[in-house]
Amino acid sequence: MFDFLKKKINEIGSLFSSNAKAEDEKKPIEEKIIEKPEIIDEQKREIIEAPKEAIIEKPVEIKEIRKEEKKIIVKETPEAKGEEPKIIIKEAPKIKEAKFVEAPREERKIAANLDIVKHITGTITGKVVLDKKYIDETLENLEMALLESDVALEVADHIKENMEKEMQGKSVYKNELDSFIKNSIRDSLEEIMVDAPDLISEIKKSGKKPYIIVLFGLNGSGKTTTLAKLAHMLKKNNLSVIAVAADTFRAASIEQLAHHGEKVGFEVIKANYGSDPTAVTFDGVKHAQAKGIDVVIVDTAGRQNINKNLMKEREKMMRVINPDLRLFIGEAISGNALYDAVREYEDSVGIQGVILTKMDLDAKGGTAISVSKALNVPIYFMTYGQKYDDIEVFKKEKIIDAVFE
Repeated sequence: MFDFLKKKINEIGSLFSSNAKAEDEKKPIEEKIIEKPEIIDEQKREIIEAPKEAIIEKPVEIKEIRKEEKKIIVKETPEAKGEEPKIIIKEAPKIKEAKFVEAPREERKIAANLDIVKHITGTITGKVVLDKKYIDETLENLEMALLESDVALEVADHIKENMEKEMQGKSVYKNELDSFIKNSIRDSLEEIMVDAPDLISEIKKSGKKPYIIVLFGLNGSGKTTTLAKLAHMLKKNNLSVIAVAADTFRAASIEQLAHHGEKVGFEVIKANYGSDPTAVTFDGVKHAQAKGIDVVIVDTAGRQNINKNLMKEREKMMRVINPDLRLFIGEAISGNALYDAVREYEDSVGIQGVILTKMDLDAKGGTAISVSKALNVPIYFMTYGQKYDDIEVFKKEKIIDAVFE
């Protein structure tokens, strides 16, 4: 679970520090005598300066140069037989001594380069300053990693904005860059994720009998199985439950719910296929009131795609029974399709929360961290596996720990 997102965040963190090169501390260069000898070309009879041999690798400033003049005597060959040799005196400059001192140190800024091979320059003991260009390129890379992990676009943008404020102008020790980046991402995730209210406590505090929960979702998302898991959890917390088979369109949907009811131990209120779902639900609520049942869970019909007629039917149901909680059941692996579907239902029936299914199949993890911010509703539960106990309360700290462990 969350393997893909975890990998991407680790890549982001290590991106800034994995190739940091330590520079040796600069040491003052001792005073040196640098001889610059001259060469006498006997053929041309002139003085030629020798090539320089001194190479200084560290940045220096030449503070002082003292020069001396040295006379060089050159004997020339007589031009004609019998003539005395001429003596020509030429003067050639010579650097006797050069004193080098270290140039002033400057705090170095990180160069903005996210080329997997070369990311950071800075001193080994000093701090590096995160400048704007570096941050911009960094956050572009982060955004791509988040989107690849199924994080909603608006959520990725929000994380970018938070991290830009956090990073701008900060001075960070080079060997702490990796943890600094990861902690910044973690803080952003904690800010955008929210925990849902404790449903068990909410039901018991409400004093309502029955407390009505309606489940919505697309076909194939695990809605009916999730209803059975939710009923099982409520029963374990000493709450009595009945279910309403309001999906009167999908073949075998009623039989499927009835099978779960037998296994878990809850009654199912049902009617013939093609019956009015609102009428079936109304009968279920009245039956629960008469029996003093704590919770009614309604299983509604879904489609592979949003259906306008189905939405009108849902709106009618909401007006008649006025449920206490409207939950959308969605697959964690559906990514952006989940956000789009919830928004469609939100406009029609007013979704108040989400249950994410098939969490064991979700290696990316972006959906779990995006839902609350993208849809402005909390995640109540997560489900996985086929057992009735394979449901747990959503806790953002557990999700974040799983991403950064």
